[in-house]
Amino acid sequence: MEHILQIAFKDAVPEAWGEIQLYTAGGILATTLAGWTTVYRSDGQPCKYYSAADMQLIVKKAMWHVSYHTTYCNALNIWISGAQTAEEIQQIFYGADVPEQYQSEVLKAYLLQIAAMAEDDVDAQTT
Repeated sequence: MEHILQIAFKDAVPEAWGEIQLYTAGGILATTLAGWTTVYRSDGQPCKYYSAADMQLIVKKAMWHVSYHTTYCNALNIWISGAQTAEEIQQIFYGADVPEQYQSEVLKAYLLQIAAMAEDDVDAQTT
């Protein structure tokens, strides 16, 4: 017997993983079991099958993405709390490099991972 988990989005496909609520992770984790297949369906679009291995990779990357952005946002909030003037606050925006004094150990680790991934991309393009 084949097991299928169907993931459907009500309106449109989210443009970013942050728009996907991962409260279904318990159901998605079921796809890691041998023999499970996941169906993705966007409203009005045909269904597509994903293997357990594909879903493991998708969920792993989605969870990393959400965790990084949560960590980064927390650092921005700490930076904002530490700002003394309106001019300092005006320098803070999503995408800004967080000063080291406001970076947690977790954010520092993420930034190292991102730098390594960027370096790997450059290496792949030059070889």
